[in-house]
Amino acid sequence: MDAGAELRATFNAGGRGWGLLHANRAGASQGFADEEIAFIETVAPMVGRGLRASLISHPGRAPAGRGPGMVVFDAGNRLRSATPEALAWFDELESVARLHEPGLDVEVPSEVAVAAIGGRSRVRARTRSGVWLLIHASKLHGADGAAGDTAVVIEPAKASEVAPLIVDAYELTPREVEVTRALARGLTTSEIAAELFLSRYTVQETT
Repeated sequence: MDAGAELRATFNAGGRGWGLLHANRAGASQGFADEEIAFIETVAPMVGRGLRASLISHPGRAPAGRGPGMVVFDAGNRLRSATPEALAWFDELESVARLHEPGLDVEVPSEVAVAAIGGRSRVRARTRSGVWLLIHASKLHGADGAAGDTAVVIEPAKASEVAPLIVDAYELTPREVEVTRALARGLTTSEIAAELFLSRYTVQETT
């Protein structure tokens, strides 16, 4: 893209980034105005809190029997091949944007494209039905050791990979996290109180 000015921002809440803004303006001689930058600085925390809250606006769901999919990008970040499972996940991803790939005539979710550009990265995303996915990329190396294509795997995320995001979204205190973990292990109120040196009343209030 031929951009004369570029503006980037991170939407933070609770010390964690929940989204990114990357704005370009073509033909700009002086970049973005001070008032435009100030506006982004003002709304960024609100957007961050909104993005965080959106994670718990509807419950996550279990995957409908579909396993991992794989796509391969070449050194120029062009999609070379994709498994049917990956294309099915493409269709279901609740993506920020979609990039048309003329070679295979498919719409690539931006989350997948960003993971591929990163080379060795891990991205978590949701489908429209609420299934959490883990998108992770790895650089492939040829016989001469030179980096070439990038393989991206898309698969249902494990609970342990999503739990930190949910904990942050609910803004749980460290003590509430401990109680939640104990509940997940199947402990009773009395067992949790004994393990964490709390009263049964405190445990009930926490849950």
